Amino acid sequence: MDWPAYLPDLNPIENVWKILKEDITKEFSYLVDLLKNDAAKRELIYAAICVWEGLDEEMLNKLLLGIVKRL
Repeated sequence: MDWPAYLPDLNPIENVWKILKEDITKEFSYLVDLLKNDAAKRELIYAAICVWEGLDEEMLNKLLLGIVKRL
C-alpha cells in the first residue's frame, strides 16, 4: 500500500488514546490539581487502568473494523 506523506494516522490506538484522555479527565478531574510527583503518577496510573478496563468492547471493535473502511 502506498502511504501518502500527509495521510492521517490510520492506527486505531490514536482514537483509543483520545477516548482514554477524555474519560480520565471526566472521571478523575482532581488529577489536574495534583503536584507532579510519584503519588500523582500512581494516581494517574490507577485512573488509566480503571478507565481502560471500562472501555466498551463494542466501541473498540468498531474502531478496528473502521480501518478497512478508511483504507
